[in-house]
Amino acid sequence: MSTSVAVIGAGAMGSPIAARLHEAGFRLTVCDKNEETLARFTGLGVATVREASRCAAAEFVLVLVATPQQARDVVIGRTGVAAAVDPQRPPVVAVMSTVPERTVVELHQSLLPLGVTVMDAPVSGGVVRAEQGRLSVMAGGDAAVLEAIRPVLSVIASEIFHCGPVGSAATTKIVNNIVGTASTLVLAEACRIALERGLDIDSTVRVLEASSGRTYLTGAPGEAAEFFGRVTRSRQEFDALAAIMRKDFGLALQLAGEVGGSYPLVERLKAFADAVGDETYENWHAVGTARPSPDNTPDQGRSATRTTGTGA
Repeated sequence: MSTSVAVIGAGAMGSPIAARLHEAGFRLTVCDKNEETLARFTGLGVATVREASRCAAAEFVLVLVATPQQARDVVIGRTGVAAAVDPQRPPVVAVMSTVPERTVVELHQSLLPLGVTVMDAPVSGGVVRAEQGRLSVMAGGDAAVLEAIRPVLSVIASEIFHCGPVGSAATTKIVNNIVGTASTLVLAEACRIALERGLDIDSTVRVLEASSGRTYLTGAPGEAAEFFGRVTRSRQEFDALAAIMRKDFGLALQLAGEVGGSYPLVERLKAFADAVGDETYENWHAVGTARPSPDNTPDQGRSATRTTGTGA
């Protein structure tokens, strides 16, 4: 496969995304500041660079940094992609970070004179689904450009949604994160309660998936436990995710302040995210390390096995 792709930001999400693109045969360049990360990809035979400007020759540039300012720096900063664009061969830049709509629109407008096309293409699904290629991508921009980049996105995503013009996907992602992050916080506490009452987590989650308690972590067997176990392998990993949750609710509260209506729950969720600490870590760790019973059903006859019938 001759298509060239550059991934800028090989962190928690960028690293598995880059790995899948490499496995799929794309000519890949990985840009990051972390020497350990670069060494890992170099060992796989992947080209690695430290400055985003060296990614400008790729056909598609995927931006997976953490903050709006980082997105500006790697796209239009002094050593960003824009600094080295060949106007005869401009790339498509897909901003896959969770950033406000105005950030993506700013980048789009800044790069138009260079002939560079910008799409906002944030992803959802977390690290586990990134490794599996089961992310969802929300795309904002020209439909023809989406079709051009679709072969790249299809390697990392099972669902790709065209949300509208540039910026629309960024707003869609923030709306998604309000629901997704809230459900993650609630699910962990609910599962901890179930665990403390002697219920088997996997069996309980199956009931939630078939009932009104379903969330994005209840769809596949073991996914909830795997997620909570993975993000509490160390306090450092948990704290990094907690920082992302605070950022996401900050963006949500900012968005709510820019539109009509009153959003008291978003305000309270932002306050809760700001205070996430030991208690939340302990709940997540307990759920993530709970061992299923041998027959995957609760002890003491508390079975969560689905039955059918007409009884009352």
